[in-house]
Amino acid sequence: MKRRDGGGVRGGSGPDLWGRLTGDAGPGPDDEDRIRLDGWEMKPDVQAAVRAAWDRVDAETIASGADTGWFRDEVGRLYGWDVPGVDYGVAAETTVPWPADVRPTTCTSAATARVNAASGGAA
Repeated sequence: MKRRDGGGVRGGSGPDLWGRLTGDAGPGPDDEDRIRLDGWEMKPDVQAAVRAAWDRVDAETIASGADTGWFRDEVGRLYGWDVPGVDYGVAAETTVPWPADVRPTTCTSAATARVNAASGGAA
């Protein structure tokens, strides 16, 4: 994961997970047979630094102590928000029967039609 300033997130669980899955990492599962990826995050010095950072900010000053824009962008990327080409200002049908009838040819809104057309899907 990369920050806006181009730096990586220190530690990180990606390399640890890959190492665990390939057998190249150190110790195996914990005593409950779980692959733990929070070893770095749970180190006392890292926890102390996190606590100190939280102690420096409150609801009014959080933006000065954290890159909230980067966080929002990463969450959006992870959950598929802010998709290029989608007009989020267009009204969309939100009342659909449950379970929804989701077939490739079903289109319930103009926005969905544009997304489908842009991606080569059904109109």
